[in-house]
Amino acid sequence: MRDILAAAGVSAQRILVDTESADTLQSVRQCTRLLRQRADVPRLLVCSSSYHNPRCVLLLRLAGFACDAAPSPSDRPYLGWGKWLRYSLKELIATPWDLSILLALKIAGRI
Repeated sequence: MRDILAAAGVSAQRILVDTESADTLQSVRQCTRLLRQRADVPRLLVCSSSYHNPRCVLLLRLAGFACDAAPSPSDRPYLGWGKWLRYSLKELIATPWDLSILLALKIAGRI
């Protein structure tokens, strides 16, 4: 995604890449830590797979950030129907799961 953003003209200083997280919720928590240290980020642009962007946006908004999803082409041609469907259906389970965990962390003051 970094390369796609750079090719689209986004300066390297404006692109933050999380290389530590193993899943979406960890990434949101890591991004929250990184972004709260900066005062120059008024809005986020989420760049992920088209089926994954909605969960990312919801979690980041719950974490307190103004954000939108970047337009993303479908991964279906690259993944094939079966894998794309499996990943898309996973989002139906993972979204409420991650939202409930993040909400609990927010209520507990841990995010």
